[in-house]
Amino acid sequence: MSNVSEAWSKPIDGGPVPESETPFDVIVVGGGPGGSSAASFAAMEGHKVLLLERAVYPRDKTCGDAVGGSAMRIVTELGVRPMIEKTPLFRVDSIIFSGPGKNTTVKIKLPPDQVEDRTAGYSLPRLQFDYMLFKRATELVLENGGSVIQDFNVKEVHAEGEGDEERIVGVTGIIGGNRSGNDPLTFHAPLTVGAGGFNCPVARTVVETCHGEVFRSKKEDQHWIAAYREYHTFKSGEI
Repeated sequence: MSNVSEAWSKPIDGGPVPESETPFDVIVVGGGPGGSSAASFAAMEGHKVLLLERAVYPRDKTCGDAVGGSAMRIVTELGVRPMIEKTPLFRVDSIIFSGPGKNTTVKIKLPPDQVEDRTAGYSLPRLQFDYMLFKRATELVLENGGSVIQDFNVKEVHAEGEGDEERIVGVTGIIGGNRSGNDPLTFHAPLTVGAGGFNCPVARTVVETCHGEVFRSKKEDQHWIAAYREYHTFKSGEI
C-alpha cells in the first residue's frame, strides 16, 4: 500500500518558469479536473499552453469524490484511466436517493455490465483523481512546448474590446502571492480558459467586466449550496 500511495504524494515538477510576456496559444487558469483536461486536450492538438494553478500538488479538495460514468471517456482519451485503476478506489454499483423522514430511501442498482467493465464510474478521493489528471496535463503541456506554474496567484485579468466584442486576452499574477516578494508575471494568449472554480478570477471578470452582471450575490436571503463529505470506518474494516 505504501508504494501505491506514493503515486499521488510526490511533488509534480512543472519545469522552468517562463519569462513575463511570453506568448501562448492558450492560457488555462485552474489545474483541477476541468482545467487539467482543457490543458491536456489543447496540448494534444498541438497548442502552446500555459497551465496556472494556485495550489501546489499534491493537494486535496472537499468533494463527494464521485467520478461519473460520462467522465470515463475523457480519462481514457487522456491516458489517465490506467493510472487511476492502479490506485485504491470504489466501484459505483448503485445510486441511493433519500429524503427526510422514515422509508424515504430508494436504492437503484446500475446495470451489472456497466459495473463489471467500470463504465459506471468510481468513487475515489480528489487527492488521487486531481493529482493524476494534473500530472498527465503537465506531461502533455511540456511535451508540446508549453509551461506549467503552480502556486500562481492571479492578481489581474486583462480584457480588450467593448460590448459583445470584449474578451479576455491574458492574466497577471505572482508566484507565492504578494508576500513572496516575487515580481509579477504577465502572460497573453488569444484564448484564456477560466477553470478556477467558485472564485475563479477569469469567470469573475467575464461576468462583472465583460457583461456587467453580479458574479456572486451578497444578499443574505439568496440561496446557497454547501458541500461536505464524511468517511466512516465500520467494525468490519470497510470504509
